[in-house]
Amino acid sequence: MIDQSIFNSVTVIHTFTNEVLTDIPTPGRPVSVSVTSDGRLAYVSSQVINAVTVIDTASQSVAANLAAGFSPRSVAVTPILPL
Repeated sequence: MIDQSIFNSVTVIHTFTNEVLTDIPTPGRPVSVSVTSDGRLAYVSSQVINAVTVIDTASQSVAANLAAGFSPRSVAVTPILPL
């Protein structure tokens, strides 16, 4: 996934062929993308709306917008370890 802040979207790219598969509209000028280790969710920092946008990769749609403080510019995902 590649953030397209100028277009308010995230572009999904097939990593083997480099083919653009789709663009997912996201609010608030996306700046950074991080995908969970299982590939089910992508987290996108949405700078203008002060949130992290959660994308469901299966449906290729926005699942939620989480409040993130002032102007988030990056996001990282850490795998959950078994207790």
